[in-house]
Amino acid sequence: MAAALAGKMLGDRVQAESAGVDVGEQSARELAITVMHECFGLDIGSHRPRDVEEVSVNDFDYVIAMKPFIAADLMDRFHLPPGKVITWNIDDPAAGGLDEYRRCVKRISLTLNSLAGRLNL
Repeated sequence: MAAALAGKMLGDRVQAESAGVDVGEQSARELAITVMHECFGLDIGSHRPRDVEEVSVNDFDYVIAMKPFIAADLMDRFHLPPGKVITWNIDDPAAGGLDEYRRCVKRISLTLNSLAGRLNL
């Protein structure tokens, strides 16, 4: 959801990609697809989750971790300097229902706006 929102909100000012540390799904969750379409008119139905090991994280200017423990894991595993990792504190909505996904996507949107301002994007 975050990568799709970054693409919509920031356009070609960023190259946003998505990867996770605990990928167990073969496709985007139905609730995520519903909320992204409902709130932003985005179709993420073709999204396929991938493991962070499949991405060259060192090639990016910044890596965003949704939780502090994920940031610590990424810095340790990929030897990333602290300034390269931006840590958010956004809960995974997977265990919740539609309202939890709505709250999550709203929080991502607000956090992206803040990040864009901080990075002068």
